[in-house]
Amino acid sequence: MTLLTGTAVEIAQHRLGGEISPTVSALRVVNETGNLLCGLRNWNWLQGMLEAVELVPGQPYVDLPPGITSVRAADRGDGYRSSFEWVTPEALLEIRSNTPHLATPAYFGAIVWDHADLTGQTTSPSYEVTPTTEAEAEARREPTPRIALYPVPSDGGNLDLLLYYTRGWRTVAEDTEPIFIPAFVEPLFLEMLRLRALYYENQDSFNYDDAMRSLIGVPADIRYPGGVAYEAAVRQDHQLQPDLGRLEGGAAQALTIYGYNSYTKKSIGGPY
Repeated sequence: MTLLTGTAVEIAQHRLGGEISPTVSALRVVNETGNLLCGLRNWNWLQGMLEAVELVPGQPYVDLPPGITSVRAADRGDGYRSSFEWVTPEALLEIRSNTPHLATPAYFGAIVWDHADLTGQTTSPSYEVTPTTEAEAEARREPTPRIALYPVPSDGGNLDLLLYYTRGWRTVAEDTEPIFIPAFVEPLFLEMLRLRALYYENQDSFNYDDAMRSLIGVPADIRYPGGVAYEAAVRQDHQLQPDLGRLEGGAAQALTIYGYNSYTKKSIGGPY
């Protein structure tokens, strides 16, 4: 059953015996808790997002999907193999300056922030202009990532960039909105929400860090063995795909190269 934002707030209030916080909105506490939950570990349930983003002709960057936390892979959507290569922002600036001739159609990309491309020019929205609306102020308060590109996309062909990425917490703005987490993570989220609410209720006497350590555990520290909700969520998250396939590369691949084992799949070079 889907967990609604309002239901989560009501459960936390019931455990607290009153409102979540007299000074901070309940929605803010929910979203803070969600961001903390998604940042606890490299959850499998946050991975596997696939989206095609459009490359705009004449625009030296592409905006990333909202809520993205990590780009796992990227490639052009027109069938070219090995046609997108990640580089550092410094390397991309050097490539742009030297304007190399590329024998094979390819893009180089680097993730940058603050709506600024790597030529030093700040694009819309400008941070030098005083915001006049709440939406403009929000856009300036929270920088968003984008991929700076070389070469600049031009007209013609398929101008899509395929991204395989990990997403983060999906912000909620209304009590009627569902919370997009698996059912096996809900008990952990509700425990974390209760602790976050206690933190705002009494910051002077409540040790939030110790409470979180007790919930998620600390390796090699018997004082913080970890709670049942966290252990159960991690266990179920890891059991979704128990088998990662055959081992590839290394000494096993050497057998294939010399013809001794036709079953072992070739992949990367090994120490032979």
